Amino acid sequence: MKDIVKKIKQVGPLNRGDAGIFALVSVLGLIFSDWQAVPFFYILFILRAALYRSARRGLFYVMLASLGYLAMYLLRPGPAPFFFWMWTIYFLAGLSVVVFSYAKRIREERYRMVYLKKQADLEEATMREMTLRQQVERIEERLKESSGVFSGVKQMLRERLDLQDVLKFSAGMVEWVSDRKNIIFLVGGEEEQQAEVVYCQGVQTSLRGRQFPLKPDGVLTRLWGGGNVKLINRPEMEFPGLVIPRAFASLLVCPLIFAGETIGLVLLYDEKQGSLDNDLVKKVDVLRPHIELGVGKAVLYNRYEELSITDGLTRLYSRRYFIKRAEEELQRAGRYGSSVSIAIGDLDHFKECNDEYGHLAGDEVLKTAASVLREGIELPSLVCRYGGEEFAYLMVDYSKKQAKEKCEEIRERMAKQTIPAIKQKAVNISFGLATFPDDSEQLESLLELADQALYSAKRGGRNQVVEFSAQIAAAEKKKKA
Repeated sequence: MKDIVKKIKQVGPLNRGDAGIFALVSVLGLIFSDWQAVPFFYILFILRAALYRSARRGLFYVMLASLGYLAMYLLRPGPAPFFFWMWTIYFLAGLSVVVFSYAKRIREERYRMVYLKKQADLEEATMREMTLRQQVERIEERLKESSGVFSGVKQMLRERLDLQDVLKFSAGMVEWVSDRKNIIFLVGGEEEQQAEVVYCQGVQTSLRGRQFPLKPDGVLTRLWGGGNVKLINRPEMEFPGLVIPRAFASLLVCPLIFAGETIGLVLLYDEKQGSLDNDLVKKVDVLRPHIELGVGKAVLYNRYEELSITDGLTRLYSRRYFIKRAEEELQRAGRYGSSVSIAIGDLDHFKECNDEYGHLAGDEVLKTAASVLREGIELPSLVCRYGGEEFAYLMVDYSKKQAKEKCEEIRERMAKQTIPAIKQKAVNISFGLATFPDDSEQLESLLELADQALYSAKRGGRNQVVEFSAQIAAAEKKKKA
C-alpha cells in the first residue's frame, strides 16, 4: 500500500494535464462503451486529491468530466440509465463543492478584508496614540521648561532694579513666548503727562528715547487706560483718521499696571495684518503679572533714586549729585586729555521779582529757567540747581569757546521766554564760566573761578556770559588786598 501511495505521489499534484487525460479516457470509454472503467478513474482522482489535500480541486475536475459524460450521453444515447444518473450525481456533487468552495473563498476574502481594515485601523490608532503620546511628552517638557523659566523670571525680576535690565529681560521673555522680535516698551505716567520709549527692538529701534504726550483724548491715552491685553489687527479701523505706519499693521497692546497705576505699555507689532492672534494674547497675559512686578519695582526705584538726586521744584539734579559727577568727569578728562567747562548761571533781579509778584510767581520763573536749561543738555553733560536762583552747568568735552557759545545760546532763549505769572515779563540770566584744565585742575577751584566770573558779569551789567580770565583774577586779588 505504501508503494502505491508513493507511486501516486510521484505523479505530482493535480493539474490541467490530469483533467485532460481524464476527459480523454472518459470520451474513449463512451465511444467504446467501456462503462465499467469509469468508476476507477473517479476513484483515482478522488484518491490523488485526498493525498494532496485538494479535494476541492479533484471534485472540480470530476464535475468537468461528468459534464463531458452527460454531453456525450445526450449526443449518443445508449447504455443503461444507471450511468446517466451516476454521472448526474457526480456533476451535481462537484458543482455544489465548487459553489460552496467559492462562497467560502468569498467569505474568507471578506473576513480577510475586514481583518486587514481592522489591522490598518489598529495600526493607525497605534500611530495616533504614539503621536499623541509624543505631543504630550513635548507639552510636559515644555511645561517643565516654562515652569523653570517662570521661576527664573520671578527671581530675576525680583532681584533686578535697573529699568533697562528689567525691560531687556522682559522683552526676551515676550519674544520667547510669542516668537516675535518687534517689541516696544513705553514707560511713563499720568503725573508726568507723557510716555517715553525706554526700550525697543525690531524694525522701529529709531523710536527709542522719543516722548509722547498723554493727551486727554489721544490715541496713546486710550491704550494707556485700557487695562486688558488688547489685539488690534486693523488699527486704521480702530483709530480712524490716524496715519498708521506700515510696520504697525497688526498690534498687541499690553498695559502694565503697578499699585493701581498704569506705569507703561508693551507693544508687539507686525507689518502683516492679522499675523497676531488670540493665542498670543493668552501667552502675553500669562507673562504680564511678572513683567508688571519687575517693571513696577524698577520704576519705583528709579523714582526714589531720582528724588534723592534731583530738586523737587525744578526737577534738575541736586548740587550733591552735580559735585559727584563733576569729580568723575574731571578725572576722566585728566586721563584722556579732554576739556570740561563749568558754568554757573544766576537769574537777574530774581529777588525783586519775588518781592513784587510773590514766591509762587518766583517758583514759576525757576521752573521756566530749568526747562530752558534742560533743553540745551547733550549727554553726558548735565545741569543742576546750585542753590536759590543759581544753576550750575557741567559741560563735558567743551572747550572754553564752545562753552561760551552754548551759554550765549541758552541766555538768548531765556530772554525770549514770557511768563504769565510775572505779567509776561522776560527774565534774564547771567553766566560765569571756567574751564578744565585751562583755568584750574581742581573742582573746588573751578567752581570758585566760575563764581568770580559770574560776579564780574553781574557787575558788568547782567544778562551776559563772562569767562574767567587773568583780568578777573587780578581784580579779585586786588579786592582782597
